[in-house]
Amino acid sequence: MIELQNKVAVITGGVSGLGRATAECFVREGARVALFDLNDDLGKQLDAELGDNVIFVRVDVASEASVKAGFAEVRARFGALHVCINLRGHRAGWKNTRQTRAAGAGKISACYFDQPDRNV
Repeated sequence: MIELQNKVAVITGGVSGLGRATAECFVREGARVALFDLNDDLGKQLDAELGDNVIFVRVDVASEASVKAGFAEVRARFGALHVCINLRGHRAGWKNTRQTRAAGAGKISACYFDQPDRNV
């Protein structure tokens, strides 16, 4: 496993399923984690469960403005960004899932690499 102590990670789709499991693992390994998701109830619940090293940020990965605002909130809270994992899901059918994931991943990647102060 890579060294996660004091690293900051964004996990899209981070409040349930594989995203939640990844967030829990990262926190156990000492990372600070931002959960990007649209599920407010699960996001707030997981934020409270995992403590001060986690922040839930309501982000629509299909919206570049939402993604940029989410990254700004992460930088304001944690001061850096080291890891970005795109696990966002979709429930409207396989074709829509593939299209939405591709579009969302593109926006996440573009916004991440556009960060002038990202820490690699």
